[in-house]
Amino acid sequence: MNSLRFYIFFNIFNILLISFIIFCVYVSAVLTFDIQGSPGSDIRFLYGAVIFITYITLKLMLPKIFIKWAKKYDKSIISQFVNYLANKPNIKKKILLFAFCYDLPVLIYVISQYLNYSFVEALIYIMTWYTILYAGGIFLFYLMLYKEIRKNKM
Repeated sequence: MNSLRFYIFFNIFNILLISFIIFCVYVSAVLTFDIQGSPGSDIRFLYGAVIFITYITLKLMLPKIFIKWAKKYDKSIISQFVNYLANKPNIKKKILLFAFCYDLPVLIYVISQYLNYSFVEALIYIMTWYTILYAGGIFLFYLMLYKEIRKNKM
């Protein structure tokens, strides 16, 4: 895989991953935080909680699934992408920086919501939103993917 194809796939995959994250967080928030007292609000809360837990679990399992697909389908673009990441250790810092840049708009939005709070309170809220509700975003995915690559010695 040449670098142009790699970066095209990297950007398209990150956009799809962000769309998945936003969709899952939005759907689970709508179901979970529905106006209490409306008909069926208890079951909607349960649906929202189940969707949110499923989303977090899937997001955390995605690097393992990615590595399994790369091993199973040897000539696929996913396999080429993972092999490119594994065989070019000097690109790791650049990829993690780009991945953090994809998370930056979410972090800026969350920070803007807590500007009137004290520094410690704001930091606690920001880290809670980022790690739990957003599930670490794209940056955490690539950290876990590099861990899986190193563990499987690809």
